Amino acid sequence: QRVALARALAPAPRLLLLDEPLSALDRALREQLATDVRTILRQGGTTALYVTHDQDEAMTVGDRVGVMEAGRLLRLDTPQRLWADPGSSKVARFLGFDVVGELALAPGALRVVEEAVGEPELRGGSAQTEMPATPETLPATVLASRLRRGQWEVEVELDPDQLAEPAGPAGKAGVGTDAAAARESARATALTQRPHTPGAHVTLSLDLARTAHL
Repeated sequence: QRVALARALAPAPRLLLLDEPLSALDRALREQLATDVRTILRQGGTTALYVTHDQDEAMTVGDRVGVMEAGRLLRLDTPQRLWADPGSSKVARFLGFDVVGELALAPGALRVVEEAVGEPELRGGSAQTEMPATPETLPATVLASRLRRGQWEVEVELDPDQLAEPAGPAGKAGVGTDAAAARESARATALTQRPHTPGAHVTLSLDLARTAHL
């Protein structure tokens, strides 16, 4: 693949089409070559159309990144603006946002409204009054720890009593939720500075800088 890339770049084409050029490589080599390809393209002033299913690779190589589904272009923007404003739930999920849904803000709580339709609405006041700059922490119990791309993550289980009951499409409280579904909805993945043993008690807080309003 390195030879194929070199042969494609050697004639200094004005437009270069690259379709999954690094897909068969291991992650470390793929990350290094993605950086090299970007440097070579910029130094040569070569325009490239680069197709990949790897979000990190796209963000590394591209000056502008387009997200497509079934032949339709859902979003096209710079990597920075794409992360800050995915524009739709489909794009947000593709980029790796873990929780996507309509949010209802209430004193001391942030609630995900399942299967909601339409624009998010603020209930009980404005975001400034109901969502403090430093959100309150939530107690949780660690289920597992894992190292992912150099960052420690913990899978945790929250106390269901700490969470507001999900609302249905009409904004009414859901009914018929069984215990298994309640336990599943009380699980989350959080970033941490170090691994924690299963069963450890931790507290979670919301980093507002890592949220996006769709």
